[in-house]
Amino acid sequence: MSEYQPYETQIPPEWADLMESQAQPDGAAEVQNLLHQWWLYQGDSRLEDMPSGRTNCVGFTMVGSKELQDRGIEHFIGVANGHATVVVPEINERGRPTLLLRDMLSRRLNQDLLPSVERSETSIGDLGRLIAETGRAQLLVDGRRIAANASGYDFLRNGPDQVLMIHPWLSFGHHSPNQKTKLIMNLLSPEQGREVLMPYGKFIESVRENDTLAASEALLQMAGCYPDTDVRSTLQKESSTAPTTKIVRKLIKNLATAGEFERAQDVTSAFFDSFSGEDTRVEECRADCLRYIGRAMRHSRDPRNWVTDQSRRLIEEARSVYATLADRPRAYKSSVLGKMAVCDTMLSEF
Repeated sequence: MSEYQPYETQIPPEWADLMESQAQPDGAAEVQNLLHQWWLYQGDSRLEDMPSGRTNCVGFTMVGSKELQDRGIEHFIGVANGHATVVVPEINERGRPTLLLRDMLSRRLNQDLLPSVERSETSIGDLGRLIAETGRAQLLVDGRRIAANASGYDFLRNGPDQVLMIHPWLSFGHHSPNQKTKLIMNLLSPEQGREVLMPYGKFIESVRENDTLAASEALLQMAGCYPDTDVRSTLQKESSTAPTTKIVRKLIKNLATAGEFERAQDVTSAFFDSFSGEDTRVEECRADCLRYIGRAMRHSRDPRNWVTDQSRRLIEEARSVYATLADRPRAYKSSVLGKMAVCDTMLSEF
């Protein structure tokens, strides 16, 4: 990340006053213009011309969302593949509910998002109620279609392919021939979204800097509310293509190895409680984390009985999860059966 951290700053009052005097029908686009003018006011390049990684989608989304809320503009905070954005529900000219993508960082992506939505948990007009009741709603969106509908990139010769390169969050494996562009986008209320984006941004930054303690602290602050539940998400970490679940698994293994048993267990709960439990990859990763902690506790030289008891309990819980997964059709049976055998060996040593 760059040294410039937008989420630690405030919009200058003179820019807010200026934009109030230049009211436009699209209030979200107005706030976008405000943020981009503010960036130029700092003496830097246009945001559209900045190289990838130099700017902060988390910070711009937080500031933009607060400004939208202050103006009474209904909106959601969207998170997909490590990227934060703003989605505005509206009624179109036909009187039907739709969704507008208003990316605070990249105005060229502005578009009606609805044509790119392949599946929604509920009707588009009912998303607000679902978010109010459950804390979030999920959309399955097509990143390639978003790229194709980004009218701000009409000048590009290769169209969507170049847009996908400019905005790597729109796909998984963007340097691979097996590029996937179907993304899970979580929608959050403005208040909850801003509250969780602060530690989310710090988590991404800590992972990039290999700061285990800071990353674990950020996850604890998001307990049960981790905003990006697409397990393929890589956090756009340039040095690694590992999905978030593997990054968290390594983090918890490092904590356990360092003897931070209680923190490792708390982080495991904080992260995995954010998922529904239906994805076998998530459940297998959770069991792996429990097994790592149990093994580290078993091999520690702490003579207290509760350490041994807790170690056994964690390994038994991990084995139980593996056993459940072995009966599910989409699990990798050879993998979980092998891990069950490892647990059985560990349990026989008590």
